[in-house]
Amino acid sequence: MTRSHHPQIQAVLLDHGGTLVTDWNGDPDEIFHSLLGAEGVQFERSKLKGCSEYFQLVWAEKYSHYPRGERWTLEVRTACNREVLEHFGVPGNRDALARALAEKFEWKVHQGLFPEVKPTLEALRTLGFTLGVVSQHLFTSADLKKELDQRGIGNYFRLVLTSESAGFDKPDPEIYRKATQLLGVKPSQVCHVGNSLVNDTLAAQQAGLYGILVDRDGTQPTVPGLTVIRSLAELPTLLA
Repeated sequence: MTRSHHPQIQAVLLDHGGTLVTDWNGDPDEIFHSLLGAEGVQFERSKLKGCSEYFQLVWAEKYSHYPRGERWTLEVRTACNREVLEHFGVPGNRDALARALAEKFEWKVHQGLFPEVKPTLEALRTLGFTLGVVSQHLFTSADLKKELDQRGIGNYFRLVLTSESAGFDKPDPEIYRKATQLLGVKPSQVCHVGNSLVNDTLAAQQAGLYGILVDRDGTQPTVPGLTVIRSLAELPTLLA
């Protein structure tokens, strides 16, 4: 099929949080409290104030120095949750609760796919584009691929690459160069779509990719000449 707008583009990379899946914009302590309630533990919300910050402090002190790929495992997250439960005096089987929190927290942070995601991925695949995900994430690439599989979209992607596995953090353009190398295509043949001007669009452009900013609510800062879309649903027409 002839692509009149961007005939050189062969692959489309997408960000994860805020691009494919929704981002939690509320208080992370509320996630902790709601998950405890789902596990049958009734505990005053006010008594959990600061629990997410305490989790981060425990992780930073005890696990952040672990090698990439080992510092955000289910076991590590469970251990941090156990310390939180003990520190805040949450009753119940703390070992079981800590593991449940570790398993389910990510699904509360990213509660679901944006409604246009599956139709857009299907359309892009039909047009012949190779698809991939490049995400700033403490998950390994394998762990994020499992999540995408569980959400029913993992089969669309030839590549899933996280900063944790790549060894580079956004906005380092090397993470995008590595993605193109793994796909076996030139950077100029790849576009990246993300919801962060700096971490996604400008960093990808610095690596030689064609950057597209998805700005669903029209609040992102922008620069002259930048391609901005309000929904992923615009991509098939834009790139066809």
